[in-house]
Amino acid sequence: MKLFTEDNLCQVLNVNKAAIKELVNIDKIPYKIINGEVKFCPNAINKWIIKPELRMNNNKFIERYRKRLLEKYPKEMKAIKEFSAQFAEPHEPKLFYLDPVKNKKLGIVYYVRYLDNGKIVPSHWTTKTNNKEAAEKYAIKNRDRLLNEYYNRNNKIKPDSGLYSIFKNYYSENSPYLIIDKKRGRVLGDKSRVTYHNFINKQFIPYLRKSGIKEINQIDTSVLSRFQNYLLTDKKQNGKTINGLKPQTINHYISYISLIFDHLIQEGHIKINPCKSLITLKIKQEDQEITGCYEVEKLKGIFNKIWKDQFSYLLCLIIYTTGIRNSEIERIKVIDIIEIDNIHFIDIKESKTKNGIRKVPLHDFVYRKLMAYIRKTKKLHVSAIRGHL
Repeated sequence: MKLFTEDNLCQVLNVNKAAIKELVNIDKIPYKIINGEVKFCPNAINKWIIKPELRMNNNKFIERYRKRLLEKYPKEMKAIKEFSAQFAEPHEPKLFYLDPVKNKKLGIVYYVRYLDNGKIVPSHWTTKTNNKEAAEKYAIKNRDRLLNEYYNRNNKIKPDSGLYSIFKNYYSENSPYLIIDKKRGRVLGDKSRVTYHNFINKQFIPYLRKSGIKEINQIDTSVLSRFQNYLLTDKKQNGKTINGLKPQTINHYISYISLIFDHLIQEGHIKINPCKSLITLKIKQEDQEITGCYEVEKLKGIFNKIWKDQFSYLLCLIIYTTGIRNSEIERIKVIDIIEIDNIHFIDIKESKTKNGIRKVPLHDFVYRKLMAYIRKTKKLHVSAIRGHL
């Protein structure tokens, strides 16, 4: 279903844009944030229009408006405050103010909102009375108790919410956890990050909830072993059979769950990583896939044709004749092209695994094309070139 923009909704409801923005700001209308833009679902608007909640908290509106003026006109607002100070009478602040709210039984009821350390506490409490004097006495008498309860409630994190919050956000965009990982030398590509994020949120977290897991310490090796079996099993959805994941894929995903547990150990939340004692799934012969380069004889003529894009030509030539992964090609430097016994190799010195560190032979035809491209683009002797290809 096509979603409405703010301008679309203004036309539908015949209101101005400022009204729509204010409804969004005070969460009085259903909306979504998609790619940084506010959108509205027509179905949600259909339900909302039957009984819209339009009552505004005037104090919140005034406070937001004041902040907007401070951000836009800081010097002017400061000048007004300094001018006003000349006429202010000395007084002791109450550190609270009362907000009258309509009430069916009493007509109005005073709610108290406190100031603490120069800031408004983002919560308010009913005084259960419509008498202003009695409301003030209630606010003064109960200040410490109400504020203590508020701060203690905010600082107390339920094990369930803390557990799922970490798993849910670990591989999210701009994750603080990945920033720490990066400082520790572990860099994750954006494509991989999205893959792991989707797996955790669409597979792992739903499985934990379905299994009744509420605390981190409840996740042990047996829970993860059952999760492996769950991923291996074929499932039926809408009358169709969805094949289970392959063992090598499951092992790969478990390794990235393991990294989250490593982080929890570093932060002192747990003492043991349950993934470490988990038995790795064995890969069957039929599930294995052998990859490598194409036979040069089969490529005859393909790379003799004229290509418009010489860089793409060179990349394809290296890929099809060496079997090197794209990520490895991106890291090749000229100094990595070496010669041993009159045979040229690409020396891959860095890899995620020991098997990835290797010397890949270059066909003479490929080497000549590669050197020609380097000389043409750099216009320098090969031994003097130190930049990336």
